[in-house]
Amino acid sequence: EELYEAAGRAAFLTTLREQDPRLQQLFEPLLFALPYPLLETYAREQSLDYGEFYCQFMKNIYTPRKGDDELLRRVILNQVLQAVARYVAAYESNTAGKNTTGFDDVRSLFPETLRMSIHRKDEKHGHYSVQISPSSSRVPWHGVAVLEPTQNGFLLDVRLEREVRAAGYTGVSPKGREQSPLFFVPPDISHEELTQRLTDDSFALLSLSSSR
Repeated sequence: EELYEAAGRAAFLTTLREQDPRLQQLFEPLLFALPYPLLETYAREQSLDYGEFYCQFMKNIYTPRKGDDELLRRVILNQVLQAVARYVAAYESNTAGKNTTGFDDVRSLFPETLRMSIHRKDEKHGHYSVQISPSSSRVPWHGVAVLEPTQNGFLLDVRLEREVRAAGYTGVSPKGREQSPLFFVPPDISHEELTQRLTDDSFALLSLSSSR
């Protein structure tokens, strides 16, 4: 009840953090990401434009209301809180090192398996890291894929997109997908040479185009 009565964003998030900081960190990301069929139904029944109604509703989500408006606000807040709690529970139970009980839901289902991860893990919990870039702290979504030529082929690296574009690297993608390159190659590599040197037929058979 104390949480629902908190007036204003700062008061609400402070109260939530005092109850469980893990929930507070994820509350707003999920608040604005979840679908709300109930709000859509309400807007339709009230002959309201859903986009405008949604924006106004979220603008006042931290303001206690009266009557049916408050009931609707609490239902949505409760939906988000439950989603956050489930997310945290699932996240912390998939690795023994993330919770105080040492519970691992995957290990309980598949006790005799090896688990690989692109994130650095404590191997005493049965996780083994797969290094996919020169830095153990760099993962694919931190940048773009780059094929650097070597004596026998190419080395796959992950670098910042702004960096490789400034250096004149060419983005390679299937035709019609030029805005989202699969990877980048140095400016002195032609498409013909690229196709010849790639050893994976699935890449070599692509109809390629370039973007800069």
